[in-house]
Amino acid sequence: MSIIPTSRFDCYENIIGLSRTPVDCYDPKTGYELDYNTSYSGLYLDELQPLNRVKDLEKTLTTVWDILDNGRDNGIKQFVRDGQQELMKEYRLRHNPYKGIIGRIKAKLDRSITKTYAGVQFFCKDNVGTILKINSIGTIMNFTGTIDVTCYDNIGQSHGTVTLNTTADTLNLNSLITPFELPLHSDYCDNLRYYFVYELTGNQQPRNNDLCCNCGGFRPVFNPNIPYFNKSYGGRYGWANYVMVGGSEMDDLDFDETDYGASQNMNGLIFDVDIKCHIAGILCRDELDFDADPVAISIAYAVLYASGIYLIEKFFSDPRLNLGKIIDREYLAVRQKEMDEKYKEHLIYIGKTIDVTKTDCIVCRDHQRITRKPMLV
Repeated sequence: MSIIPTSRFDCYENIIGLSRTPVDCYDPKTGYELDYNTSYSGLYLDELQPLNRVKDLEKTLTTVWDILDNGRDNGIKQFVRDGQQELMKEYRLRHNPYKGIIGRIKAKLDRSITKTYAGVQFFCKDNVGTILKINSIGTIMNFTGTIDVTCYDNIGQSHGTVTLNTTADTLNLNSLITPFELPLHSDYCDNLRYYFVYELTGNQQPRNNDLCCNCGGFRPVFNPNIPYFNKSYGGRYGWANYVMVGGSEMDDLDFDETDYGASQNMNGLIFDVDIKCHIAGILCRDELDFDADPVAISIAYAVLYASGIYLIEKFFSDPRLNLGKIIDREYLAVRQKEMDEKYKEHLIYIGKTIDVTKTDCIVCRDHQRITRKPMLV
């Protein structure tokens, strides 16, 4: 598979189960009939915290299954956060992430486009593990109203349509309720291209805003044979480390077959973007192989222990639970310490062992070590 899940938690679904076998006292409630005993790793949360102990939490929450499911969700989230931090102890980003605007607001004239459609093309550097996120799209048109902008790619997919407001001769910045999250790599082509396209009707025209001022040290030329993202850029043009950008016009929408050129014109659009390495995706790309990959089973154990630690915190933090017995508190404290130690062991192992050759966005961190050499006398 080539496309990283848009949700960083997708590939952890049922990584551990809630309980291995049905228990008469705790019949699965609605929503858990199909997956409470599903575990792709063979690990189950109730084997860390028995159901009869979790049952006490029903006094303040809902059901055993809701409590365990909530513990698993929080364990996954904790592992994703800690796993990324551990990974970056051994590696560093190849390029700095970029957050900012692509395109200029300045526009003096209307364009005179005779094609049916206009928009902006993103020609992507083939970079496994990097995500282009479009947060907002600004419009600079010669009319007041709306336009429907659809995102297509060159492998035959549509990524959705957004309706954007326009105000004549004025920038109108449209925040997207659901941002576009677009990978920069696909197994099905050398370079992904994304086209943000709208239809022109009547006398509607975009204003002639452009990509950049073509001054200073940055003079981009849209040329797939010599892409400018092969060089390195910083500051306001940091996006150019990842994508070439330019305006395109066309009469049809055959993006998977036609190579539309691009110009410095942005056709009345500007983009507020985040471009960064999807570090969480390095930990869990595609499917985890629990039969053949020791890192995968280590990830499952880490999620199991993080989930168990979370449940113990719930035991301690709820004053309505009967934990007055010293033996209960001591037992839980010992179990929590054991889980925490095992959890950290798995994190360290994963950070040092995981295969990062499947991503292009991080490289090894240079560790400088002070060593003592023997002296010849």
